[in-house]
Amino acid sequence: MKIKALVAAVGLALAASAAYADTVTVNPDNGGIDAPISVGSLDWSQGNAQLRGLQTDANGAPFVGTSLQVYAHATLSAFTGPNGKPVGGTNLNNPAASGYEWTFVAGFTETVIASNGANGQASFQVVPSAPENFFRVYYDPSQDADPLSGNGFDNGTLILAGNISSGSGDFTRTTPPFGTAGPLDQFGDDNYPGLQSVAGTGGTRAQGTVTFSNPAFFQTSPLIIALNLQSQQNLPFEQQDPSAFFYSLVNALAQSAPTVPGASITNLGPVNGASSSECTGCGTTNVMFQTDGSTAFTVARVPEPGSLALMALGLGLAGVFSRRVKKS
Repeated sequence: MKIKALVAAVGLALAASAAYADTVTVNPDNGGIDAPISVGSLDWSQGNAQLRGLQTDANGAPFVGTSLQVYAHATLSAFTGPNGKPVGGTNLNNPAASGYEWTFVAGFTETVIASNGANGQASFQVVPSAPENFFRVYYDPSQDADPLSGNGFDNGTLILAGNISSGSGDFTRTTPPFGTAGPLDQFGDDNYPGLQSVAGTGGTRAQGTVTFSNPAFFQTSPLIIALNLQSQQNLPFEQQDPSAFFYSLVNALAQSAPTVPGASITNLGPVNGASSSECTGCGTTNVMFQTDGSTAFTVARVPEPGSLALMALGLGLAGVFSRRVKKS
């Protein structure tokens, strides 16, 4: 399988704040094969996100104030210890020893707060009051999460859940107007032949409130947890397959692509991230992203056992395209 390097412009992933440096005790499989471990951060694998509702002006810049819905998912690649190195000896993602997986699904709304069609950049901010606002982390003894189909990210045992409360991010398109970076799916076989994509890179950080934490997996006593998920989102897909659909609270499945792999992803148009002014039939408002992220922790004692845990979750999830658009 061909795996190309990340887009050269990657570098906008947000650095971890020094405040997020504490350790939590995690039981990876609820008393199964693995013993509890000290975890300083979670390293998520290359994942998927889709942004819905993108609209651009006559200059190719997203309209400031436009609401954008984001959905995302990924599997956990590794538990990282307090020393910043992956924790060895666990059966996470190990098919030879009855291995298990951790996954997350998330959805939130953001709004465009700045855009510049001349340099291909745009910035956005999370809207916490939107109805589609959630993040959920699952443990599953079956390794069935499939990035290509989008299945298996929302099943198993729920171990962490909450809502996004704030956040911000940016995205820069690196291909010029009327240009593409080739196929959207450049990871191994092209599972969506004929579907092209623009290129770009960006980063997002979002904070949220934990409403549920499963003590069988998170063994640290009552506390406030701040999880900072640094993220980056890139195009085209070079380290992961584009997903066929995403989990949504409203629709159960956010129907980004109710098709089988081998056909073009619906609701994207022939060029992912392009407008109708750039190619015939490209007038869709959906954009797919490849994501990558990691999560660090802060722990603080709460005054009362009934206090809610807090979480800062940045989801490698969504940027906003900004581009020039040919005037009609």
